[in-house]
Amino acid sequence: ARPIMAVVMLSAISALDGFSVLSVTFAAPGFSRAFGMDATALGWVLAIGLIGMGLGSLLLAPFADLFGRRRLVVLNLVLVMVGMLASATANGQAALIAARLLTGLGTGAMIAVLAPLAAEYASPARRELAVGLMSIGYPVGGMLGGAVSALLLQGPGWRAVFLLGSASA
Repeated sequence: ARPIMAVVMLSAISALDGFSVLSVTFAAPGFSRAFGMDATALGWVLAIGLIGMGLGSLLLAPFADLFGRRRLVVLNLVLVMVGMLASATANGQAALIAARLLTGLGTGAMIAVLAPLAAEYASPARRELAVGLMSIGYPVGGMLGGAVSALLLQGPGWRAVFLLGSASA
């Protein structure tokens, strides 16, 4: 039962990662209008999360070997939560870029540790299945997040998309 629950939790965390990466694209029409962004500014906001993901994978993920994967997952969840909350409360382009960088750092480091954790919790005979099930969470999170975001954008607006991501972490 413990390995199954671990894989379910890791899949849910992977789904959050998928949503956190795509949330900025869902909310882009709203914040670009709110902040009067041109195409270049919007491009930076969209790209900075991916830059953060690369930096998180490169700079933060190695700390899993020092402090443990589970501790790093918790730290990354905090980074994603704070980054998404900061995205929701951003008052301009610079604040949004900083928030998306922070979110990307947590997301990038998370991606690097989820698969090894899933493999660690699974029995040798089920490792591939556990990693596969965990990996499915990423696109499922993006897909479900997109559907919920479409509803949020019709009502509360773009900030609610990021609030959902922060509350989910």
